[in-house]
Amino acid sequence: MPEWTTMRTLVTGDLVTEEDMAALRGNLHYLLDPNKTRLIHNSGSGYTTTSTSFVDIDSTNLSITLQTHGGPVLVMFAANAYASNTSYRARFDLSVNGTRYTGMPLGLLQASNLGNDVTAATPVAFAVLVTGLAAGTHTFRPQWCVTSGSTVSLVSYTAYNAITLAAIEL
Repeated sequence: MPEWTTMRTLVTGDLVTEEDMAALRGNLHYLLDPNKTRLIHNSGSGYTTTSTSFVDIDSTNLSITLQTHGGPVLVMFAANAYASNTSYRARFDLSVNGTRYTGMPLGLLQASNLGNDVTAATPVAFAVLVTGLAAGTHTFRPQWCVTSGSTVSLVSYTAYNAITLAAIEL
C-alpha cells in the first residue's frame, strides 16, 4: 500500500534533493493508486431473509476489509431483489466495523414493488461516503431486513445476476 509523505516546505533557492523527488513520486503513486477492493459475488443459491432487524447479508462472502489512511471511503452495493409478495419491502444499510452506519430505522435504502421471482427481480443499489474513519483497517458489510411477515431474496446466480460490493478510499 503506497504511503503519503508530508514533504518539507521549499522556498525559492532551495535545492530539490533526491529525497524530495522520492517523496513526490510516492505521493503521486498514493493518489493514483488508492486503497480499493471490489467483490462480484455469485453464491450459486441466492440469499433469503425474513429478519425484521438489520443483519449482515453474508458476513463471510459479502465483506470488505480495507486498510485506509484515514480518508473518506466510498462504498457501493448493487444487487437484484424479489419478494414472495410484490407489496413486501426490503431495507438495506451498511455495517462499518460491526456498527450500522446510518442508524436510521429504514437504513440507507427501502425497496418496494419488488418482483415476485428471480426473473422479475428489481435492482437495488446504494452508494455512501463513509467519513470520520481513523487510519487503519475497516470492515464494510451490507445489511438488510424486511417488513413483518415478509420473505425477500437477493439474486446471486450464475445464470442471472451477481451481487457487487466495492469500497475505495478517496
